[in-house]
Amino acid sequence: MQLQSILFSLLALASYTQAAEKSLDIYSKSVKTGSIVSLGQIKYDTATNTTKYLATNDLPSHDSICIGTKQLPSKECFTYLETTETTPKGKFALFLNGDRELTEIALYAGEEDWDSQLIESSSAPLPNLKPFVRQKQKPKAEPTVEIDGKKTEIEEEIEEVIEEDERLWLQKNWMWIVVPLGLFLIMAPEEEKKQN
Repeated sequence: MQLQSILFSLLALASYTQAAEKSLDIYSKSVKTGSIVSLGQIKYDTATNTTKYLATNDLPSHDSICIGTKQLPSKECFTYLETTETTPKGKFALFLNGDRELTEIALYAGEEDWDSQLIESSSAPLPNLKPFVRQKQKPKAEPTVEIDGKKTEIEEEIEEVIEEDERLWLQKNWMWIVVPLGLFLIMAPEEEKKQN
């Protein structure tokens, strides 16, 4: 009887892991010719947070390609690459939402081998619609002293130091002399012409 319950538990666990393991087909599409080449398959398990990329073909060389998948909506082309003979491989990042469902996929090129990983993202970051909100300043708590059971606030006296202007009167008020003198000299020749 106990053996039956253990076998039943193992069978239920095996069917659960089989149901949780999913796959995602990855392909490359030539931008110039439109030919599609299957690159491989990503097998992922959201219950155990495991992924494995099974490569079937390498990236086409000397071509402009678009990497995509048909199993995710609007991800038919999620990465664009210009390939050469020595194009490095990359890491596929699979993004899970709060319900542990696959929502996004990205390719980080530049790795030595093909790899994949699951990344949990609870929600997309929201934009800051009020970027210039000023924060209110907290009023400073004034120090208090307790005298005979009563709290008394200590007021600080701030002495302002006023510096005296040590310049001469002519250095302070030269503008009041130069402007009228300049106007007088400009107007004086015209008055002499009028008198002649």
